[in-house]
Amino acid sequence: YMAKHEIFAQDIGVEGYSWLLEILGGSFKKRYLKKILAHMHQYKHELSGREISLVVELCEQERLPDTMLDFLQDRIENHQEVNEEDIIKAVNFLRYCKGHFDRGLNLAQMYARVFHDKVEFEMLDPFISKYLKHDQNQEAIVLFSNVLNLAKKVTQLENFDELSAEDAMRLSEEARETMELNVAKLYREFVQKLTGQNLDSQAKMLYEEQMNLEFLKLPMDYINGFKIYEKHGMLDQCFELYQRLLTNDPKGVNAYIYSHVLSLMVRKQELQVHLETVMSDMKTNLSNFTPRCINNIVDIYGKSQDWESIIEFCEFLKENNLKRSDSTKRILERYYGLCLIPSTRNTFRAAIKDLFN
Repeated sequence: YMAKHEIFAQDIGVEGYSWLLEILGGSFKKRYLKKILAHMHQYKHELSGREISLVVELCEQERLPDTMLDFLQDRIENHQEVNEEDIIKAVNFLRYCKGHFDRGLNLAQMYARVFHDKVEFEMLDPFISKYLKHDQNQEAIVLFSNVLNLAKKVTQLENFDELSAEDAMRLSEEARETMELNVAKLYREFVQKLTGQNLDSQAKMLYEEQMNLEFLKLPMDYINGFKIYEKHGMLDQCFELYQRLLTNDPKGVNAYIYSHVLSLMVRKQELQVHLETVMSDMKTNLSNFTPRCINNIVDIYGKSQDWESIIEFCEFLKENNLKRSDSTKRILERYYGLCLIPSTRNTFRAAIKDLFN
């Protein structure tokens, strides 16, 4: 009724507009939404995040892509902050609205230009997914690169000249750290996307580009590298990644990464010279000895017919009450069958029996 008869000749505030939008959601008429939005514009109302979310929800609910686009573009052009979640919701909606792919893409790019420190990969994902689906891999990479360049900008501080030298330096450093974290996250998620689509060459190119940046690396970045290099059969590079992570962030080396490293040794004998060093690192936290890691270690010793080391390893597992699986028992018994030295066989059999008794 209020929207219809325009009884307010002033800004009715966040609570008033939010209330009208919520009521409209229960009994929607497009012309009333337009009147409310026009009223906001007429009285220069600064929308809250809640009001913006309500408008986006209404446009999605009622399938109004043009109204949503005009509304969000106006907010962004006027540098009114829009929640990342609302942009993500909007681009996912627009991606599947007939004839709105390009306009939705333009919206995401406009947001990246204005709010370059808040860019999320999810804002690009609907468009990148479509490009990849239709084998337009280069278009996907160009889009990513364009937005990445925007994200690499460091946010300029307001009232910079009024700050003390100490505050200016501190805030500038914080802005740079935020930029680096955002850029690293964009790389990480795009690399995972490409790997998931089995686009290994493109994933490798972007991954190496990311790792050459002097930005903070997370354990997940190294895990991405293991997956990429393993697919390319680049086992030495995988092991180098492990060594880099161990140097840069020892606490980031967990059981999952150790299992990858040990599986490399199973596959490439030349890497087995590092086994004792790797096991020494693992012993700093016995939870690193997962059943998969244990099986890999037994395999490494077994393939080189190092029966004494297998026996010692069984004793280590028993002494530390480490979890072992039925598959471990089967692997041990298989190698026991290959051991032809009578005295060693007896000790080997006793070690297996003791471990699984």
